[in-house]
Amino acid sequence: MSTYKIQIKIGQAEFCAEGTEDSVRADYDRFLSAVASQPIDNGTAARIDDSGSHAGERGGEVDSVLLQAVFKVDQEHGWVSLKMLPPAESANRAADAALLLIYGFHRLLEQSEAPVTKLISGLRESGISVDRFDRTIAAHSSLILKGGQKIGAKFRLNNQGMSQAAAMIRKFFA
Repeated sequence: MSTYKIQIKIGQAEFCAEGTEDSVRADYDRFLSAVASQPIDNGTAARIDDSGSHAGERGGEVDSVLLQAVFKVDQEHGWVSLKMLPPAESANRAADAALLLIYGFHRLLEQSEAPVTKLISGLRESGISVDRFDRTIAAHSSLILKGGQKIGAKFRLNNQGMSQAAAMIRKFFA
């Protein structure tokens, strides 16, 4: 039997659990419900309905509580990394993680374009080793736009990419 472990901090609330996947996920769901009922920075409360989707989402965007649970922002280095990777069953796990990082740059750092050097650093910090970002994200080439060349390249998501990344976060982590 394998051990499932998770450690998350959302605002002032912290959650750490280790055990079977089912028991940890059940405890995590209760934690998210408790955190969602608490006021967040802007004075509003995030709400989670019975289906597990977040009621505070605007136009298909993921709410801030779930974003904080999925992403880690390193302000010192200026990159975003994933606290949790997409499921191992995912056929394109590295490409999915890369797509999610671009989404994280847009939502958390408010950068519509993410520099390739920062994306590679974010992937490595997340636990995925890559040599070339463009080859890693090639499976999602229809969802991204690329500007620049070589080390100066920048990536951003098109409209379908934004929707797809939000849907992936809700599917994998909500």
